[in-house]
Amino acid sequence: MRIEIDHVAVITDTPEQHLKALQAATGLPELWPFTTSEAIQSGALWEGSTGIEFTRLEGAQNQPPRIGGIAFKAHSGPWEMAQALRALGLPHIPPTTTGPFGEATFFWTTVMVGGLLDNEARTIWLGKRFGGAGWFARWMSGMGERLSRTPKGQIQLNSVLRDHMTFFVDYHDTTRVAEQTGLARDAFHAIFGEGSLSRPVLAMEQDFEGLKAENWSRLLGQTIAPNGTYSAGAVDLQFVESARNRILSMELGVPVNKDKLPEELAKLFSGPVCPETHIA
Repeated sequence: MRIEIDHVAVITDTPEQHLKALQAATGLPELWPFTTSEAIQSGALWEGSTGIEFTRLEGAQNQPPRIGGIAFKAHSGPWEMAQALRALGLPHIPPTTTGPFGEATFFWTTVMVGGLLDNEARTIWLGKRFGGAGWFARWMSGMGERLSRTPKGQIQLNSVLRDHMTFFVDYHDTTRVAEQTGLARDAFHAIFGEGSLSRPVLAMEQDFEGLKAENWSRLLGQTIAPNGTYSAGAVDLQFVESARNRILSMELGVPVNKDKLPEELAKLFSGPVCPETHIA
């Protein structure tokens, strides 16, 4: 299975405020505009190789502010992804389509993966027996999609989310997504140049005695070890030995002026020493 991070999600009660704070501290360009609805608030910045989303999910646990989500690129159809997860023996939720919401007009389908982080969604996780593309999975998928068509239903779906989530995302309008990414990439190069920058690194706390470490090894296709660093596309995952399993922080490949970050974000993001030429 090909593993590439599409974006990370910062879950917070004040997503627009925190997005603007990180943008002021880094100069990062917009990936997609901030959009709001009854159920979802979301906007994202482009780090040069991946997106950083700031989101509030009505009905979910939005405090404290945290890097609470990892979205992987779906390199095949959602049901093929579900079948692949079943073959790996990884818990998963059947594909669920969301959108449109607020001023946004595009749709996306997610396949959520379980057994990787602490305090994941409170839901029915499928595995080898009922997972993949079987009848029960398709029934669950249809039920989820019916709920997601209304704000009230989407809020109900959000309510099962807790601290962390990992999922594959399949955007329906790939042309539009490619255009947005291209514009963000051009803007990034105009600010930072096209020279090589450090690869962003997600620091992950990991209990290597538990099943979650084994599940990460299955997903990545290699055995993870304490303090090991593993490629997930243009982003590296670094696993730090701990009694917990969570996303700790993100080291960006661009300078971060921490004087412009509120304390809660300064704990989550770091980078090289900040040259003032990159900061508005």
